Amino acid sequence: MKRSFRQLMLALVWFTTVVLANGFLSAAEIGPHIVDLRKLESCRIRLDPQHVISLAELEISYGDFLIQLARSILVPIECDRGVTGVVILGEGSFSYRTAKDQPPFSDAFHAAMLRFNPAEYETIVNLQGIKPQKDVGAVELAEHLLNDIFHHCWWHRDIEAFIPLGQCLSAVFYSKKHGDLLISDTISDVGRKRVVYSYTEKRRILMSVTKK
Repeated sequence: MKRSFRQLMLALVWFTTVVLANGFLSAAEIGPHIVDLRKLESCRIRLDPQHVISLAELEISYGDFLIQLARSILVPIECDRGVTGVVILGEGSFSYRTAKDQPPFSDAFHAAMLRFNPAEYETIVNLQGIKPQKDVGAVELAEHLLNDIFHHCWWHRDIEAFIPLGQCLSAVFYSKKHGDLLISDTISDVGRKRVVYSYTEKRRILMSVTKK
């Protein structure tokens, strides 16, 4: 009986971890998992007021994402492995190519969060030598945003984040048309999963899984 109870508790912990790491969405909403979260490294995140980046403009082109920023502020999401994401404060636009024969999914946004593997930070966010500056207010604004959206993708618990796999990019946009919008593109040894989900509208806009 004790063994069965222990197995039940372990299953409950695993189920809870999966649900929380995917932003409280059910499998019906985001589809099957293609990453075993139990095998991922996690670490505590932090925001440093000394590392804030002020930009006149920036273009981020990675995979099927194209993100164009006007005057914006970037607050790096740091961990022991490096920078695993950024909070974007400012106006911009995004497009996400969902299929070769269809127009990209696109919109304007007012703020955003990107999550990625720290090894790909400089590839995804090419700052071209722009130096950081101290900005306490930007960090406080970023903290307010993270309180609402950090759990949408690659979240473990509290202020701990799972480290995304390489070639994965997830973005949360405060979109003009769809509000709080998650776009997640995950590639693993199992296959590739794309999710577009509006938390504001509480509906899945896109979900596709391509197995290897």
